[in-house]
Amino acid sequence: MSHLHVVGTGLIGASFAMAAREAACFTRITGADADPARVGRAVELGVIDAESDGIGADAVLVAVPVGQIARVVIELETTGVAQASTLFDVGSAKQQPLASLAEALGSVPANFVPCHPMAGSDQSGPEAASAGLFRAKRVFITPTQETGRRHLERVREWWQACGAVVSETSAEHHDAAVALTSHLPHLLAAAFMALIADRDDAAIMQFAGSGFADFTRIAAGDPALWRDIVGSNRDAIDTQLNAFVALLGELQTDLGSGRLDALEALLSRAQRARRDFSQGGESGAEQ
Repeated sequence: MSHLHVVGTGLIGASFAMAAREAACFTRITGADADPARVGRAVELGVIDAESDGIGADAVLVAVPVGQIARVVIELETTGVAQASTLFDVGSAKQQPLASLAEALGSVPANFVPCHPMAGSDQSGPEAASAGLFRAKRVFITPTQETGRRHLERVREWWQACGAVVSETSAEHHDAAVALTSHLPHLLAAAFMALIADRDDAAIMQFAGSGFADFTRIAAGDPALWRDIVGSNRDAIDTQLNAFVALLGELQTDLGSGRLDALEALLSRAQRARRDFSQGGESGAEQ
């Protein structure tokens, strides 16, 4: 493979370009972005070699917001830009884009490999990109029945060359899992910060310590990006949100009735689960 084209030169797209260049996966890397200034910065920073329409690229990374993935892939396929290329994405929801592709094209293209790297940052843009972003991080591939084996293996090899740990799962299982481990936590952090912001007490943040900072850090993420993510995985998030609300109801009942033993049992269960997670290795995902 010699030519990678990156559609979307933000944090993830730029980081993959840098990692793939470092691993010598491609000899030429071009890019495109809806924001001319952003793709210009990617060129200035040496993330990509030049801005391009991607014609003739051997591989095309679609690193756009999840709600735009299907539109971009359809455009690439129907205009002939990438019919001979291996296409792959980095979207944090899978079922909705795949359903849109199947509806528009009759089936999901064989040369499209759905991916989701469990890595990110609360920073954005090519300035925040890093060649090491994916090292030791999990990347999930959710192939469909139509996915071509040759394309799948290429994409797997590229991610591994970037230092990622690659796993396969179904789109359904992926979306249910990330709703609980990524999307719901972001909404909870955002809701908590909104609660704080609504307080008529300018001095309250003087009481915020490191635990507060850890818990709310992800609330600093791009609101437009997260609106798109949540909108693309609404059903799965709603299911997990209902379960969380029910658990909060139990917690409120135990607290109100003075059932501190029940509260301690929940805290102990949470402590064990967090310890197990830490010992198993944290993925560092932001999306």
